[in-house]
Amino acid sequence: MGGVSSERNISLATGENVVSALDKKKYEVFAIEVKDKTGWITNLNKKHPGLVFIALHGKFGEDGKVQGILDDLEIPYTGSSALASMLAMDKLITKQIFKAKNILTPSYMVIDQQQYYFEGQEPIKRILSQLKLPLVIKPSASGSSIGVTIIKDKKNIKGALKAAFKEGKQVLIEKYIFGIEITVPVLGNKDPKALPVIEIAPKRDFFDFKAKYNPKLCDEIVPARISKKLTLKAQNLALKVYRAFGCQGFARIDMIAKTSNIPACQRLMPQAMAGRQHPTSNIYVLEINTIPGLTENSLMPKSAKAAGMEFPQLLDKIINCAYEKV
Repeated sequence: MGGVSSERNISLATGENVVSALDKKKYEVFAIEVKDKTGWITNLNKKHPGLVFIALHGKFGEDGKVQGILDDLEIPYTGSSALASMLAMDKLITKQIFKAKNILTPSYMVIDQQQYYFEGQEPIKRILSQLKLPLVIKPSASGSSIGVTIIKDKKNIKGALKAAFKEGKQVLIEKYIFGIEITVPVLGNKDPKALPVIEIAPKRDFFDFKAKYNPKLCDEIVPARISKKLTLKAQNLALKVYRAFGCQGFARIDMIAKTSNIPACQRLMPQAMAGRQHPTSNIYVLEINTIPGLTENSLMPKSAKAAGMEFPQLLDKIINCAYEKV
């Protein structure tokens, strides 16, 4: 737990919650805090663990790098393989896989850092010519909504790009889809199961970093207040995404159920329509999280609880999935 990414503090919270909840009658548990990219390996080798529970979010944790090191050390670990982790962490590759698998996702384009700084205003002109406002600007490889901005006015594009470039050298620009934000956790290996759908109703413009980790800024409703038909569609879509990436153990797939017939004055105001039975059409897949948060306020434990699974049981299932891979 810990790590070197901008999600370090969330990772520590996830790790501490996991350590606290694991059944000490079943497991001998010790925590290893990752503070750099190599120092933790010596500590790990001294302990000779039977299994590593990866509670690292973001870069050097969720991107396949730690998984690759553990593969070299021949130590089994929770969650997806190095390859699946790498594919899911890179939002551009994710988009390409969605397209190849005919999975609906918002229209997008990519700007790289060198291109942006050498071409002046040209990248912004291309953005506005290819995608209409409103837009979502986000880093290509980051999590917890860090560096993400909703753009309603073109004058804010430059500042949003700079914020996103702080997290990486590539930035993804997406068409903003107005609708009900939902997410579907998935659990399992060869025969994965979709857990109850969660409806996310932020009291801000979107489910940003503050809303994710401050329960006062967002309502998270499980099961989501959507029709049974739409629920089944979202769960089946989550399973399709999970299998397309070759995920194992657990993951969470974020989506937008597009709504229609909403008055213009209510657009970009999620709190004005969250949970209402507005007509919905397509479901757009946004991204996949191969190591979703496991803090007290995290989404996956809430979904598991709605399915009758307490947190220690959820951890047991994740661990059992890891041993199945060995």
